[in-house]
Amino acid sequence: MFFNNDPVTVPMIERNSSDPPEMDTSDLNSLVEEAVLSFHHISYQETVQSSFACCKHACIIERLSNISGIMKPGLNAIMGPQDGSRSLLLDVLAARKDPRGLSGDILINGNPRPANFTCTSGYVPQKDMVMHTLTVRENVEFSAALRLPITVTRDEKRRRINEVLELLHLDKESNVKPRSKELRKRTSIAMELVTQHPILFLDDPTTGLDLSTSTDVISILRRMSRMGRTIIFSIDRPQYSIFRLFDSLTLVASGKVMFHGPAQEALPYFISAGFLLSLLFCFLLMVTLLNNMLASGPVTHKLNSFVKAQHHCVLARAADDEFRFFPSVT
Repeated sequence: MFFNNDPVTVPMIERNSSDPPEMDTSDLNSLVEEAVLSFHHISYQETVQSSFACCKHACIIERLSNISGIMKPGLNAIMGPQDGSRSLLLDVLAARKDPRGLSGDILINGNPRPANFTCTSGYVPQKDMVMHTLTVRENVEFSAALRLPITVTRDEKRRRINEVLELLHLDKESNVKPRSKELRKRTSIAMELVTQHPILFLDDPTTGLDLSTSTDVISILRRMSRMGRTIIFSIDRPQYSIFRLFDSLTLVASGKVMFHGPAQEALPYFISAGFLLSLLFCFLLMVTLLNNMLASGPVTHKLNSFVKAQHHCVLARAADDEFRFFPSVT
């Protein structure tokens, strides 16, 4: 784990100056096994047009600044305030942003990211792209028909579809049209999993879902990661019961990295550095412990209401703080 300027030790290859950017000189079929994504000194700039008193001029804004890190097979979470940094970093790593503003190196297993990376990795947007007029199975079949190579036989496609539906607990709902948010989200994930890409990106997969459904979605992603997939996703202020499932955490704010490393080392790291954590992390931990203690005995309605009220109050204050950390008082 590191702050912004700490190096990441990842073997790099020499790039020929005559090679086009983002072109992998190795075999593009290498993205079939486990994949490790690393990024080195990533910066991203956007040109913004502004006008005042009939005078127009362009200014360059640096949205990401000198970011480095590594994403291995497992659950790799990107967190941060609502300033757009976490989704921007996710989209840059997934090759979903204009490369003209990008500088730095993004590597797959130590090699430059291939030019067809969007075809060899999965991406689930925040807004679910499912067809509501089709059933869950028909949506997955449609994705398989469009994206799997013609060399894949019909029987192989059917086998993959059935495996994905079973993995996401959709086998009993495969003939239902995806109406609920939870079912649409799982269907979107299934449409990407059927391609069996080793890297899967998800933009805020728990947005609009309740705690129970969010936990189910993250648990499914965790089970997928245990099969060797590299799961990279942005997420906004998760409950501690969800946070503890993460393998890796990248905390970004104002385009800079505040922390990158094992998720379970984040809290001790900031405490050892002499900082008190944002109210969000501390309160979510307290609520989780309180809920565990109260689970074995009767809980009055008044106590439940008090806990929920305090929860929303602190969440609002933590959102205003935007992950600012306060020096501890000795």
